[in-house]
Amino acid sequence: PYILGRDFAKEEMKEEVVQLGVQLSLYVAQSMFVLCDDIHSVLLFCYKLLSDATRYQHRGNLVTERLLRVIHYVYLKDIKP
Repeated sequence: PYILGRDFAKEEMKEEVVQLGVQLSLYVAQSMFVLCDDIHSVLLFCYKLLSDATRYQHRGNLVTERLLRVIHYVYLKDIKP
């Protein structure tokens, strides 16, 4: 641990958090595709996901903003009502 530095554990943790965020975004997009036959189900899923994300949001957390971007992008580009 002394060779790698004191911030090595923090850097590994940051990389893991970024990877988990990417996986979450992919799971959200995949779920939207699974539900895309029923637009009501897609909108209900997105609403519940965003309401849960905003309920547990802390100051300086970008999870809600990124989830909204993923939902908006997938809905505009790939889901045809």
